[in-house]
Amino acid sequence: MNKIFVSCGQYTDDEKALGKAIVKMVKEVTGSEAFFAEEVADLNGLDSNILGALRDASGFITVLHPRGEITRPDGSTHIRASVWIEQEIAVATYIQRVEQRSLPVIAFVHKSVGREGIRELLHLNPIPFKLESEVLTALRERLQFWSTLTS
Repeated sequence: MNKIFVSCGQYTDDEKALGKAIVKMVKEVTGSEAFFAEEVADLNGLDSNILGALRDASGFITVLHPRGEITRPDGSTHIRASVWIEQEIAVATYIQRVEQRSLPVIAFVHKSVGREGIRELLHLNPIPFKLESEVLTALRERLQFWSTLTS
């Protein structure tokens, strides 16, 4: 069974609702199951759940919400995304490279979030958004092409 990894914020109720709506849409549009950590309720740890789901994913959807402003040593400011999501992007990138397989990605980034870390080196071409509803509208169209994904 194909499984799509959903990397979406879980800090606010709106973020959790968006992640759950993405899971539902993935099933409706592609017939694939989706992994969203908010929905996991078991005694397994990080390796069994998140890293295992990333390793086995046939597709990767990520939504980067703002997490706060930082000031850099040069005095400039920058809005960061979730450290967890940045790490999931990095792990997915590593898995794709090591296993030499394609991992289709659909990425969304809040308009206020800047680029940093490994995202500076990737061609994610994220879709900018301001409202969660914009994510769901754009996602439905892009998922049409994922009905034939294989693990």
